[in-house]
Amino acid sequence: MQFSAQSNADKPTNSAIGKPMDRTDGRLKVTGAARYAAEFPMKNLAHAVVVRSTIARGRIQSIDTSAAEKSPGVLAVITHLNAPRLATTDPPEVSDRYIKVVPVLQDDRINHYGQHVGLVVAETFEQAEYAATLVRVAYTQERPALEFAANLNRAYTPERINAGYPTDTQQGNLEQGLSAADVRIDVTYTTPIEHNNPIEPHATIAVWEGDRLTL
Repeated sequence: MQFSAQSNADKPTNSAIGKPMDRTDGRLKVTGAARYAAEFPMKNLAHAVVVRSTIARGRIQSIDTSAAEKSPGVLAVITHLNAPRLATTDPPEVSDRYIKVVPVLQDDRINHYGQHVGLVVAETFEQAEYAATLVRVAYTQERPALEFAANLNRAYTPERINAGYPTDTQQGNLEQGLSAADVRIDVTYTTPIEHNNPIEPHATIAVWEGDRLTL
């Protein structure tokens, strides 16, 4: 069996892959000097910490926020029971036929592990973080679809993907291809969750100035 390497002439000249690229903010980030959303100095800020679901699928049976509400510094505890009603919106680039946006804290439905089920607001971050641990949530669990291989019978090829573009999926005969192959490698790879911006804290600052809201 022979392999031929791709010539440099065949490679795109504008590709950033494989090239050392200078990052204008790289030095600031690795030295800890970069300023992220949570680090802008603001006066009289309250701090909010999210309470997340501990199950992957089901419904909220009950929420006990009494201990959190009595915790020092707590200003409010928000759940689907008392949260303001939000309008249902769909992503502008994808039709509702292909994806559904679920507004947070609007009902008792749990769609994924770690879903936001509550929000604790307090005078300091530490107070909010501690009070969030005092919120007690009881669930009615349902069987989630967790294993990719076990749910292949539910897989389908979408008509369109991100931004409404048609898919370029092509499906051939896997068994025929394997049987005709000169070499077969049978390995299963698993990878952990990787976040695209692990340095930056997940946070947002909201500031009201009259009728003007700055995020």
